[in-house]
Amino acid sequence: RHVLEACVALAVACHRAHGSRVRFFARYLGISAKTDTIDARLLARYGLTAERLRLYVPPSAQEQTLKDLKARRDEIQAMMIAEGNRLEHARNAIVLRSLKQHLAALKRAFEALETEIGELLRSCPALARKAHLLQSLKGIGPVTAATLIACMPELGTLSKGEAARLAGLAPMNRDSGKLSAPRHVEAGRAAVRRSLYMAAVVAMQFNPLLRPFAARL
Repeated sequence: RHVLEACVALAVACHRAHGSRVRFFARYLGISAKTDTIDARLLARYGLTAERLRLYVPPSAQEQTLKDLKARRDEIQAMMIAEGNRLEHARNAIVLRSLKQHLAALKRAFEALETEIGELLRSCPALARKAHLLQSLKGIGPVTAATLIACMPELGTLSKGEAARLAGLAPMNRDSGKLSAPRHVEAGRAAVRRSLYMAAVVAMQFNPLLRPFAARL
């Protein structure tokens, strides 16, 4: 992150490479050793050889704030679920009281973050426009819209296939000769995929455009 920030400050064009892609590139070259010198040369060759490298575009201050708030919201939500599960099995009165107090505090923090996220989306014209566009689709609510804006800021600059691949929702071909294997999704951004799953469940029932599409699938 610091290297990217320095490049932006110095107006140096850069690409943020996915670590696994670089490692696979090293395997393709037959390079198994790993040192700082080897890595530096490998990254240089990757930059010269790889096609269609997308230049890094730094998030705006508002986008970064939204991402940070959303990440913290999700962390607190996960803690609430964990504490709720513990509460179901607790028997000791002191433990029960502790769990209930912690859950109440977590709920207050969660609600405060939801409020902050909502205010940020309303106060920033660029984010407000994106949120409005996303929520114009039946099935997309405020939480899904905030997730997409925070976790997929590239939306609007991608083709539909690129967006699906980035979200980990593009069915991958596994064909060889006469064999046509079932398609499966893989990789991608898990937070986006989880959020879109629930949106799709709603859209399958109420979105007049997506309902027949889902039925065909």
